[in-house]
Amino acid sequence: MGANNPNLPSNVLSDEEAIQYLAGIVFAMRKGVYNALTGSPTATAVQMVGGTIEISGGTTATLTTDTAANIIAQMQALDANAAIGSTSWVNIVNDNSGALTVTGGTGVIVTGTSIPAAAAYRYLLTWSGANAVTMKRIG
Repeated sequence: MGANNPNLPSNVLSDEEAIQYLAGIVFAMRKGVYNALTGSPTATAVQMVGGTIEISGGTTATLTTDTAANIIAQMQALDANAAIGSTSWVNIVNDNSGALTVTGGTGVIVTGTSIPAAAAYRYLLTWSGANAVTMKRIG
């Protein structure tokens, strides 16, 4: 799929992955949470929670998340019933020519920190404790 289609990231290898990727992009664009960033930025909680972040304009880069406190506040702003255990997601697209490293801000634990060039991954954000968020790559 992605290797044969220049409009999809190279790690999108099946019809199901293509559908999930495109659904995430469409949702983000409809809700106004699609963010094109350059360099090695820090993503805000507003950009992250339920959003898509596309990084471009370089070779290797580092994306740093907002703090757990800010991510939790955004989860609560979007859902008055949010509490410990609540989840959301973020899509991250790496349009750089080299790997993108994802690092957590204060209180954020990231698993699956490397995104290869021309790839996209979805991360599950989980409010895991007082001022604590886990960010786990799920696809």
